[in-house]
Parts: sequence; C-alpha cells; structure tokens
Amino acid sequence: MQKTEALWEDAEHRAPELARELARMELALCNWGPVTASRDSLEAAIRSGWHSVVASARKGSVSLEPSFVASLHALIAQPIDSPGAGVFHEGQSPMDWTEFKRALDDAALEYGMADNTEAWLLAQLYWGPHLESLGLSVAWLLGNGFRLQEGGRMVVPNASHDEKLKERLKWAGPDLYDAEGLRGFFGWYETERTPG
Repeated sequence: MQKTEALWEDAEHRAPELARELARMELALCNWGPVTASRDSLEAAIRSGWHSVVASARKGSVSLEPSFVASLHALIAQPIDSPGAGVFHEGQSPMDWTEFKRALDDAALEYGMADNTEAWLLAQLYWGPHLESLGLSVAWLLGNGFRLQEGGRMVVPNASHDEKLKERLKWAGPDLYDAEGLRGFFGWYETERTPG
C-alpha cells in the first residue's frame, strides 16, 4: 500500500515538471502548426490535463476510448484555443483508431497495457489524423496514466533526449510506421528517468 501511495504522490509532485517538459516538446516538436499560446498557458493546460489523468488512473478508468481521448484533449486544448479542441477523428486504414485499439487490446492481454501502449499510442496520435493538435502531449499523458493505473511510475521527458526521440518518432511515421524503436526508447528512457 505504501508503494502505491508513493506513486500517486510522485505523480502529483512531479506534475509541474511533466507539464514544463511536455510544453517544451510541443513547442519544439509539434507537427500541427504554429503554437499561439504562451508557454505558461500551455504548461497550465497540460498540468490540468495531467491532474485529470491521475484522478482517472486512481479510479482505474484511463482508457483508449475515443470519448476519453477527446475529453482529455478538450481539457488541454480549450484553454489555449488550440485547433480541434475535443474533436476526435476515427481516421482511415491503416491509421484508423478502431483497428489500432483492437491491436493494442490484443497485445495487452499478453504484455499488459502499460508495457505495450505508450510507444504505439505516441506514434498513432503524433502521426495519425485523430487529433488536430497536441497529440504528443495527449499521448504522453495517456501513456503515463496507464503506467500509474497498473502500478508503475510515470516517465518525465528530458531535453537531452529530444534528438533520440525525434529519430524514433520519424521511424514510427509515414513510410515505415514501425514503433518498435520508439518502444525500445521508452524502455531505455524509463530506466534513465525514473527515480530509484
């Protein structure tokens, strides 16, 4: 019970750091157009989204359902007038959400949701047509939400690893659509970035 409570405390305590790093990454790596919000506003919106994800993870209700993804996106995007706030697009094959979710659900039966989700989720929301903005942040928050929900620690990004992340994101995008390198990156990143 103490370990679980420590995970929740860590998630709340590190919320400002997570929001700061994700805002920085959105400004540096975004693929959805110019960001017009201030960095402080973007951080505040992401932090609000993270608190919502933590509350959902405590209840065991973080999910890949389009309604959950859309509501998280709206929570982050509306305060900063980001494009498509709360709008979720199913997409078409090979990037359709239904097929993507089915494949992840099948893999989760064998490996668990947290161990198999974040890389594929990041690739799908970053490159896919599902959200009009903030896909990187929404994906990172959801991935961390699944981690917490399954008793794992959140992962906070760091600028020193941006080049490696950009390279792995490129491999996971058009032409290749292979997120295995990104999945390996998250495994390595977790060991580098989580406290002991």
